[in-house]
Amino acid sequence: MGYPYFGELVLDCLNRTENAMTQQHAFKAAELSVKAQVHAVDLTGRG
Repeated sequence: MGYPYFGELVLDCLNRTENAMTQQHAFKAAELSVKAQVHAVDLTGRG
């Protein structure tokens, strides 16, 4: 069983397919990740 999604995602990257996730979905996830990082607050006190 395991986690088949991650293997499918790797195969999508290698084979330029969209079986695990569409390209549009991947770009939206990356966009949201960058926005979250830009707006993140450092609570560690290290910078």
